[in-house]
Amino acid sequence: RPISAISGGDVIKVPPDFALILPENSYESSHRIRYTIRDRLQINVGVIISDTLGRPFRVGQTDMCIGCSGVAPLLDYTGKTDVYDRVLRVSVTAMADQLAGAAELVMGKTRRTPVAILRGTHDYYNMMGEGTARDLIRHTNDLFGQV
Repeated sequence: RPISAISGGDVIKVPPDFALILPENSYESSHRIRYTIRDRLQINVGVIISDTLGRPFRVGQTDMCIGCSGVAPLLDYTGKTDVYDRVLRVSVTAMADQLAGAAELVMGKTRRTPVAILRGTHDYYNMMGEGTARDLIRHTNDLFGQV
């Protein structure tokens, strides 16, 4: 299943006459980066690989997760109660996408900053977990997953 309707390559942040293509397997790439950091620096990190996403009916772009390792991509509130004790029925936050968007604010489009380090996320969300960017893609039985 596709990650996005429009994706594949970019000519931003690369020298003239060059293009940057997405990893063939972004999960494997994120996993390899995560374990290389762990083995060399002896620290456990989560890794998110992101790409820019234009959104239908909205002006502006944001980054979205196309691969992750050591990160729980979704935060599911289904069955929990809100501040007024109402049960949440359809409340799943795409945390890997949210974190990718936050990282893009640090990296910027016009800077030479290919990596962002996000700290303190554990205060809001236990991001360490397993899952892949595939978890963010709608199932075929979903209204929008049938496209």
